[in-house]
Amino acid sequence: MRVVSFKVDEDLLEMLEELARRKRTSKSELIRAALRAYIMDTAEKRPVITKRIRIYG
Repeated sequence: MRVVSFKVDEDLLEMLEELARRKRTSKSELIRAALRAYIMDTAEKRPVITKRIRIYG
């Protein structure tokens, strides 16, 4: 896996840490799951463009 860093508000970090403790998992795993769910949810609501073509007329 690759490392990605980002900034997060203190209150959100505290909620993440608490949830990780309760679920006995890592913050990274929770973030991956949340990001995966968000991307899948968003992809279902809009068409996915895999290739763009330019049409000249």
